[in-house]
Amino acid sequence: MAVASLPVMGNLEAGQLFETWDDFKAALATYSEKTGTAWRVKHISKTITVNKNKNMTLDASRYPYYQGEYVCVHFGQPTNSSRGIRECQRVLPCGCLASFTISYFAKKDCYRINKFNNVHKGHQPDVLLGSFYAINRRLTPEQQKEVFSHAIMEPNNALLLDAVRLTYGKNTQPRDIANLRQKFKSRKA
Repeated sequence: MAVASLPVMGNLEAGQLFETWDDFKAALATYSEKTGTAWRVKHISKTITVNKNKNMTLDASRYPYYQGEYVCVHFGQPTNSSRGIRECQRVLPCGCLASFTISYFAKKDCYRINKFNNVHKGHQPDVLLGSFYAINRRLTPEQQKEVFSHAIMEPNNALLLDAVRLTYGKNTQPRDIANLRQKFKSRKA
C-alpha cells in the first residue's frame, strides 16, 4: 500500500490559529485544492450544545462550533456495500489515516488545529483527481444563488455547465447541474 505524507504548504498545520470558523474553512478549501485531498467531517460539536453541557458562556454567534474532527474521505476500512443481487459498489475508504482536529482555544480566543496527521495510506493524493471529488466540486450557497438566477434564463444544461466551470473554476459534472436544477425546482414548489 502506498503511504504518502504531504508537505505542509503553509495552509494547515498543527498549532495554526484561525480567528473565525469561516477563516478555517477557507484555509481548508485552499489546502484541499493545492494538495488534491478531500476532507469530511467525522464529528463536530456545536458551541450551543457544549455551553449547555459544560455550563459555559461562549458566544455561539461568534464561535458556532466548539470542536471538530476532520478525516480524509478515504479514512476507515473498506466495506462491501453489496447486500444482495447488485454487484459490489465502489467505496472510498481504503484505510487512510489522515485526520486532524480543530477546537476553540480559550487562551487566545480563537480556533486552533490541535492534531494533524497528514499521512495518507492506501491512496496517493493527486491535484488533478482531487478536483473531481464531489466534496471539492460543490458550490457554496452564494454561488448556488447566482447559478439559480442564470438557470432560469438558460434552459440548456451544457451551456450552464460551461458557465459554472468558467466562472467558479470547479470541475462540475453534468449530473451536478441536473442536481442543482432539481434543487431549484423543489424550492419553487
